[in-house]
Formats: sequence, C-alpha cells, structure tokens
Amino acid sequence: MKRCRIQWTPLLVFSFAIFASVIFGEGAPALRASEKVKPGMDSTWQNLMEAGEASFRLGNFDDAENLFAMAACSEQNANANELLIATSLMREADACCKEERFATADRLYKRALEIRERKLGTDHTDVVQVLSKQAWLEERHRNYLMEEEIYRRILKIEQKKFGAESPSVAITMKNIAHCIYERAFDLDPKPAEPRKNPAFVDAENLLEKALAICEKSEGTNSKTATQILDEQSHMYWMYDYFSKGEQCLRRALAIRDTYLAPDDPLLESNLRGLIGIKARQNTEDRVLFKRVLAIWKKNPTALQTPPSRTNQVICLNNRGVLCLNMGEYQMAEEYFLKALQIDPNYKLCSENLNIVRMNMKSKESDNTRSLLQHNTTRD
Repeated sequence: MKRCRIQWTPLLVFSFAIFASVIFGEGAPALRASEKVKPGMDSTWQNLMEAGEASFRLGNFDDAENLFAMAACSEQNANANELLIATSLMREADACCKEERFATADRLYKRALEIRERKLGTDHTDVVQVLSKQAWLEERHRNYLMEEEIYRRILKIEQKKFGAESPSVAITMKNIAHCIYERAFDLDPKPAEPRKNPAFVDAENLLEKALAICEKSEGTNSKTATQILDEQSHMYWMYDYFSKGEQCLRRALAIRDTYLAPDDPLLESNLRGLIGIKARQNTEDRVLFKRVLAIWKKNPTALQTPPSRTNQVICLNNRGVLCLNMGEYQMAEEYFLKALQIDPNYKLCSENLNIVRMNMKSKESDNTRSLLQHNTTRD
C-alpha cells in the first residue's frame, strides 16, 4: 500500500510555538505598576487600550493596532505620560507582529524601549519586557548573534533583580543556549561529532545548568523545567541524538501529565514531537497516536502552531497523515481538505488526499464482501 507522506519541519517548532504565545498570545496588562492612571486623569487612553485588548483577544489585529495607536496619540495630546505611551507603542507592535509587519513592529519596540530606559532606568524589569520582544524578532530573522546579545543583557538584569537561581534566569539561559546551538547549526548543519563542537557543548552545559536551577527553586515537577526539556529535545533532534531527545520529551510529558488532562491541547506539541522522533528512528508508539487523536477529536479546529499560513497547511497535512495511520479515514480526509482550502496548490497534500480516498474505497469494498459472505452463510 502506498504510504502518505508527512512533513516533519513543524515538529521542530513545538517549543517556539509556545514561546510565541507567551510573548504575543495574551494581552499585556493595560496598566503596569509604573504606569497607573491617576484619579482625575482623562480615561480616554484607558478606554482605547481596553478596546484594543478586546480586539487583540478576538484576533482582530488590524483593529487592535489602530486602537493602540490612537491610545498613544490621545495620551500624547492629553497628559503626555510617556510610560503610558510606551505601553501603547509596545502593544501596537505586538499587533503588527501578528500581522507579520515586522519592520514596523521593530520600530515601535525601539521607541517604547527608549522611553522606558529613559524614565525607569536601563535595568528595570519593564525594560526586560520590551527586550524580550525584540529578541523574538531577531530569532524570527535568524539573527542569532543579535538575539544572544539581547538575552545576555536580560540575564544580567534578572540576576541582579531576582538572584542567580531564579526561574526567570533559567529561562533566559535556555534562550541563550538556543541562540548558541542554532548559530552553530547554521555554520555546520551536520558535524561528524557534535560533542567536539564547542558551541554545542556550551549550549548543552547551559541547558543543564538552567534545568538544575529550576529543579532547585521549583522542585522536580517544575513547569518551568518543561520548557528547558523541550529546548534540550529540540537541540538533540537537530543533531540527530534522537534517544536523548526522546528522553527529554518524555520527561517533559510526564511532568505536564501531573497537572494537565490527558487530552489537553497543550500536550499536542509534546506528543507530536515524540511521534516525530520515533519516525526518525523508524519506529512508532501507538499510544502517542491515540493520545493525539483524542486531543483532535475534542478540539478539531485547534492548531498548536505559529500563526502563519504555511505552518497551518503543513500541520493540517500532518494531522491527516497521523489519522490515516490510525485508520481514521474520515478525519484524515477532512484535514487534507482543510489544508487544500488554504493552499490548493499544496501538491503533497493532494497526493495524500488521493491515498486516503483509495483506502476509503478499499475499506468499503472489504465491508461489502464481508456482508455478502455473511448473508451467504446465513442463508
């Protein structure tokens, strides 16, 4: 039987999908401690910000961008509280990122950063918030050297503010390690012996140190630790250390299983990562397939992927392939059709759709023959 083909690239981004949702997925509090509206002040800024946050949550990013821009202008024309303006600029930039208008977002983040540095100081935690968003932009453009510089600045601020063994410090270490091994991979994608590569060793050691910090500060079932384990598995995947990558992902899954339901959508990325690793090892784990199917049946429209058209199509195709492997032909066909609605020219998905329909016809024929045999026996 001809096999459907799956594209594994999105499985590499499971940890970064989560990271992007942390950075942009939720509205930042409209009023931070340093940006409170005083009694008697014009409430126009606050009303516009609240309307912008509502539009952002609904996915109306163009409306949100306009509302945040109006909030910045209203405050400029009213009380000129620069910190409020900085917040508006930052949220306007967040909306631009959702619309993939990254050059505009970068300009807005820089303006917000300049205001906060001038008003609050260069080592304030509100400065870190903007720096983290700038680092995300650099990561998206694969400017890992610049991204690493930003995270090293963040690390110094966090170590000073929270101590050397805080969970936030561990996460920043994780992000620095990501920059190191990604940059090394760009220079030499498939080294003969990765552990003789100083960059790989530095990244591995930094991730181990970050994990130790999490376990010491939050315990062995730390939620923060799962993010570091995800990062470790991603690095090991890239360098073909599949058994190590599987160990990290299974450990992360075991932790998440302690506080999430078995069919929680937040587990999908973890499970798909494990399925991808098993595929690269030419093996499979049917339990993983069943758990992923349970998640999809409960949340058929949810996609745990970055908000790009290409990733949506690839993810839908991959879902269809996994459903086919489990004999869920109807679900497989639905996912392939959804992918082709987004991109009718996606050849791989068209081929897979033909395969699943052949299987459906074959199953119908088998059922018909079985029924005829049954009737004959009964007569």
